Order: sequence, then C-alpha cells, then structure tokens
Amino acid sequence: MNYVPGTASLIDDIDKKHLVLLRDGRTLIGYLRSIDQFANLVFHQTVERIHVGKKFGDIPRGIFIVRGENVVLLGEIVSSSKIFYENIQSIKNVWKNLVSSSDQA
Repeated sequence: MNYVPGTASLIDDIDKKHLVLLRDGRTLIGYLRSIDQFANLVFHQTVERIHVGKKFGDIPRGIFIVRGENVVLLGEIVSSSKIFYENIQSIKNVWKNLVSSSDQA
C-alpha cells in the first residue's frame, strides 16, 4: 500500500459509510460521496446521531456538506456482519490448518 499525502488518501474511502465528529460536537453518519483539497466532505443518506445517556436517536439529514475545518474525527463504519463473516473465515482457515496438520502426524 502506497502512502498518499493529504486528503487524496480519502479517495479509497469514497462510497463507504463513515462517521464524522464535528467541532461543534455533532455526530454524522453517512456515505462519503466527494472530497476536495481542503478536506470538505459531501455525505449522502446522512443521519445526525443524538446521544442521551446510553441511548441514541438518528435524525435524517439527507445530503450533507461538511467544511473541512469543522472535522474533528472521520472513520469508516464497518458493519458487524462483515466483521462476523471475516471472523468465521479466519476460524475456518485455522480449523483447516489444524485438521491438515493432525492428518499428517
């Protein structure tokens, strides 16, 4: 994997679901659709997540443009089903290795 400086490194993240924490404390979740050299972001199917204690609610916002200077944190959201699938695949591979090594012994 080659290092790409600046916001160009986000090109691989386009069309993936992200969570962004803004400077004013708001949390947005949506699909990253576009970026520019100033780290301005365009999100699609965006929801604003409101936290109250241990509970939360989502407010639909639609298309949302975020000015780059307001971004505190940006991260991809990986669905739990994808993680579950990858874990199952890893377990299967380990199991196959164990079975094949015990057959050889």
